[in-house]
Amino acid sequence: MYYNKGYKAEFPVLDGQGVSLAVLQFPPGSVNPPHYHSRATGLFLLLEGVLEVGFVDTKGVLYTQRLKAGDIFLFPKGLQHYQYNFDIREKQLV
Repeated sequence: MYYNKGYKAEFPVLDGQGVSLAVLQFPPGSVNPPHYHSRATGLFLLLEGVLEVGFVDTKGVLYTQRLKAGDIFLFPKGLQHYQYNFDIREKQLV
């Protein structure tokens, strides 16, 4: 997975808003393993391709979804989540 962050210098409107911005590229067959963000909710916009995403709620229930270009997915703050590019030929851009 390739990761590019947006910083205050490039996006000054983000300063003090408690918001971050990143562009992610998922090479064919790659996975962003389960992890969580303790201070922020994640909002994913898939720009191209298809991507499997999922999170585990506080009762241990796994929710998954296959996103296509243009879909948005929300990862609740503090919950384990992952992203998986199941396409073995194409990279995906988030």
